[in-house]
Amino acid sequence: MSADFLRLLADGADRAALDAALGDAPDPEAREQHQLALRVHEELSRQRSREAELSALNQTASDLIVIRDLDTILAAIVRRARQLLRADMTYLSLNDDEASYMKVTDGALTREFGELRLPLGTGLLGLVAQIGAPYFTADYQADARFLHRGYIDDAVAAEQIRAILGVPLVVDGQVIGALLAVHRTVRQFPASEVALLTAFAAHAAVALENARLFDRVRSAVAAADEANEQLRRRSEATEQSGQTHDQMTDALLNGGGVEEVAAVVAASLGGPLAVYDEDGRRLVGGPDAPDPDLLTDDVATARASGHAVRRADGTWLAVAAAGEQHLGTLVARPTTELDEVRRRTLERAALVIALVLLFRRTEAEADERVRGELLGDLLEAPPRTWGGSPSGCGCTGPT
Repeated sequence: MSADFLRLLADGADRAALDAALGDAPDPEAREQHQLALRVHEELSRQRSREAELSALNQTASDLIVIRDLDTILAAIVRRARQLLRADMTYLSLNDDEASYMKVTDGALTREFGELRLPLGTGLLGLVAQIGAPYFTADYQADARFLHRGYIDDAVAAEQIRAILGVPLVVDGQVIGALLAVHRTVRQFPASEVALLTAFAAHAAVALENARLFDRVRSAVAAADEANEQLRRRSEATEQSGQTHDQMTDALLNGGGVEEVAAVVAASLGGPLAVYDEDGRRLVGGPDAPDPDLLTDDVATARASGHAVRRADGTWLAVAAAGEQHLGTLVARPTTELDEVRRRTLERAALVIALVLLFRRTEAEADERVRGELLGDLLEAPPRTWGGSPSGCGCTGPT
């Protein structure tokens, strides 16, 4: 090869410069040197293109590895694939048990295309997703190798798609989806483009699986944090419930009654508490206490379930009962929703108040019984006399 052609190649000259160096009337040796220079130039161009592709592929793979959000990585995969192959559109599908459904697109013209769901084996995408091997076509609509369906062909036509290249996404030997690049003109896909998209899909599948694993780990950590937070809240609620029980006990030991117990419970639940006796008379409660006539159905529900119930107006109702005896009703209006522990605090308060009311009733019945017995004794006793005289005058008869 002549020094002129070598110098041009070393300087990165294009084909036009090489043709110009040949001249208008070259001799056979110059023509041979020119052809040799063109072959070297073409090989150098392919090498530079290959190096650029590998550099872009490695950079893309590095970028994908550091992405952790699943939706973000899916969008990055199709965007980078479109850039690498200079395609009109790229899209990615994920498999379920029966179909491969469109997950994300880049360059789509219609919204409907992004909602496609192709049964495995259907169309080029469904075939790639089922077989796990690359497929391409220069003109999809005219290619009878693929199983066509009307709604798929209509979506392809709306996107003006002609040439399609699809490669599988494979993780641990399992096909999880497909990555496709399309052109809106009829064209072939050279082996270099098939190899490039296949290599990119391999990196993308690993990055996608890493993102999925990271998402599962993040979800597990979030679940653990939530479980710990729930445990902490439950522990605090349990401790507060224990304190409330101790305070109710102290109130009773110090001679307190329904009013004192209700005050302790209201403070614990963070809202007012009304207490009614079995006849609906209000024992404790402010002017915002509900009408006792409206409690009948809720009282029946609470008695049947044995638990406090949430009423339609947001208040909570618990029944103070001893066996089959309905002794009273508690209606609480907490500022926050009652959890299980605080609901049990209300139910425990109902039990304590039931004991207080039962004691009151027993004490009243005992007092009434004692008074009745005393009155009976007084009415049935014989008249007393002075000195043994039945007349009671205290004098003695004649001797």
